[in-house]
Formats: sequence, structure tokens, C-alpha cells
Amino acid sequence: KKQGLGKFIYFKMDGSLHNGYEIVSHPFTSKARHKLMNWYKVLEYLRRSKAIAFKSDSAGLHIHVSRRALTDLDIAKLKLFFWTCRENIKRVAGRGDNSYCAYQPFGISDLKNKNILNGSRYVAVNVNRSPSKPTVEFRIFKATLTWTRFIGCLQFTEAVTEYVKAHGAGSFCPNNPAAQWQAFKGWVKRDGHYQHLLNHIERVGA
Repeated sequence: KKQGLGKFIYFKMDGSLHNGYEIVSHPFTSKARHKLMNWYKVLEYLRRSKAIAFKSDSAGLHIHVSRRALTDLDIAKLKLFFWTCRENIKRVAGRGDNSYCAYQPFGISDLKNKNILNGSRYVAVNVNRSPSKPTVEFRIFKATLTWTRFIGCLQFTEAVTEYVKAHGAGSFCPNNPAAQWQAFKGWVKRDGHYQHLLNHIERVGA
């Protein structure tokens, strides 16, 4: 029902889009976003309506996580992980570096100092949010109308957030991206809640 759907998503204009619009969801928990929304049907409707997402050069998928769910150290570990594993993450995300989601150089010294603020909001892991919108924004994903890719991106965001919370700073290997990425994939597999992500990683060769 249109009225019911309006409780969960809304449409807005975006300056980066040409002849397009942005679909924004209201805040969900990870369970509620699946229980309350049939994303498969939403994406199917958009495809039938001739909407374009993945084939557009300007459309992205931005996913937010509550800032209250993460400490400064957690965010620092996120930024280190994203910089270390950026080549694999680009495959998962479906797009590389661009002016809207630059991968921010981040090292051990930044991690120790919890140097999490970035000068621009146009970075892969953006924490420069206003006090009224206290979120960590993941800006890396290319927009998609394919359900398997969409769910894979949602699960990647959830999984990587839980991964940094579950591992101490000493677990991260900035000098060995391959080992760090394999450690992450191994944790995802053992956790058992992210099969769509594992399938997506296999499909894109990450």
C-alpha cells in the first residue's frame, strides 16, 4: 500500500543526480529492515518502471549506521580496515575511487590517535555528520536494483561493523591486505549470519 510504504521510505532530489531522485529510508534496525520492508518487490517495481541505478555514472547507495553503536576506536578500526582492504572492498561495492567516496589513507598512528574525523564528507567512511544526524555513513556502494547485490551490500555494512567491534586493534594487518581480507571472510563464514554477503563476494571475485 502506498500509504504504508510512505512510513518507511521517502523520495528527495539530489544535486549529484541528473534527471533522477534519491530514495531514503527511515532508520531501521537490521532485523526490522527485512521484516517491515519487502525490498525484493521494491526493487522489482523500480526495474519495471525503467529506473536505472547500476548503469548510471552518478547513482550511489549510501548506508548509515548509528554513531551510538560505535566507539571512536571502532571507527578508527573501520577506517584502517577500509584503507587496508580497499581493493577487495571496491569489488564488493561495485565502484572504485571517485569524488563522492574517496578512500582515506589511514595508518597505525591514526588508529592509535583515534584520528577519525575527515576534512570532507565525500569519503568512504564518513563521520562528519551533524549532531542531529549522528551516523557513520558508508558511501562506497554503487546503486543497484538487483536484490542479491543490494542485500550483499547491506550485509557487508553490518558484518564489517560487527567485525571491528569483535576484534582488538592488534588484529588488523595494514601491511598485509590479503591476510586481513581473508581474516574478515573467515570471520563472516564462521558467524553464519551473512550468507548473502558470502555469495556476493564470490560472485564479484573479492
